[in-house]
Amino acid sequence: MKDKYDEEAYMNKLKIFFLLFLICLTSAVPAKNSVTGKRIYIQDSSYRVIAYIEPDGTVLNGSNSITGYINSDGSILNSSYSSLGYIQSDGRLLNSSYSCAGYINNDGTLLDSSYSVRAYIRSNYVLDSSNRTILYFDTPVSKKVIAAFFMFFY
Repeated sequence: MKDKYDEEAYMNKLKIFFLLFLICLTSAVPAKNSVTGKRIYIQDSSYRVIAYIEPDGTVLNGSNSITGYINSDGSILNSSYSSLGYIQSDGRLLNSSYSCAGYINNDGTLLDSSYSVRAYIRSNYVLDSSNRTILYFDTPVSKKVIAAFFMFFY
């Protein structure tokens, strides 16, 4: 009689282990190094998809070819993993020589290194300095991610 209960207890423990294992595998928690919550579609003013940004920061052109990477640590790389630049926590965009290439303000204003307006980044679109919409993106994402895309890949 004892053997039957021991075997049943063992099977229950095994079931719990596998259930926990499957929960861990299928959990919807974003990756630790995620740049976006999901794939971002970037469209031009004619609504033509010109690029994608994957959750891990991979940047693809409209033909799904990798053009570079926007990493969660702020580094920006081309498709050969060579440095294009960096985005700093204070909003400065640096080129690969660590010279300032631009700034992204908290309000979404993107400035070049001489403080001239390059663009205005809004929740789902980008305006040029003449307030014409030049880019759309389907999901609100960090202004820094869009600024990095605009400065280094657009």
